[in-house]
Amino acid sequence: MPIDVKPIEVPRILDLNSMVLFEEGWLPEGLFPELDELREEHHELVAEVKNAGHLAGKLRQQYKEEDEARQEALVKFKDAPPMTGSAERMDRLEEARAFLQVRIDRLAAFVEKAVGVIKDKGGYPPEFADEPGLKLPDWRQEFASQLAEVDTEIEAAKEALRVAERKEAAIKSKERWLNQTVRAKGGVYMAASQSPPLMTREEWDADKVPAALSGTEVG
Repeated sequence: MPIDVKPIEVPRILDLNSMVLFEEGWLPEGLFPELDELREEHHELVAEVKNAGHLAGKLRQQYKEEDEARQEALVKFKDAPPMTGSAERMDRLEEARAFLQVRIDRLAAFVEKAVGVIKDKGGYPPEFADEPGLKLPDWRQEFASQLAEVDTEIEAAKEALRVAERKEAAIKSKERWLNQTVRAKGGVYMAASQSPPLMTREEWDADKVPAALSGTEVG
């Protein structure tokens, strides 16, 4: 005894984004306090939608099982088990549909609000980040500050790498002298002071010239 109930109307903003906005991971965690508040509210609304969908699905499954049990009884010439009447089914399914529809609409309204907050606080990326007098939105200012700190860390790390590579080159230079002494060609030895220091990895990479620029490329 299938019952046709008005289908759920999915708001355009949810329909365009498939299931993304129905997932708890839509908004990032720990980025900004405002986003954390929105994330918490989003989780609550998503849970409500999923719960309402589960209830509606459970009701439909119950009626499907009732119909299957009745059909099986008829085939086996047995007394049909009790089943929910059409009117009651219609009422309960419509109630479940309305319950789910309200929660989907609330989620859609929240997404519109959340996107508005994100646009207001984040704004659009500036075309020229170094433009004089440029006033960045709140979140962009925070990102700019964080990037400046990271740039300092990167430069410090680069300098530490250069120091380490110079140490590496010095050690390899000493080892090269040792090798030349152990395997002296024709018994001729070289003073450590005569052995030029090896290049660091950075210097080696900078010294490489592509064949196309060296004039030795074979065409």
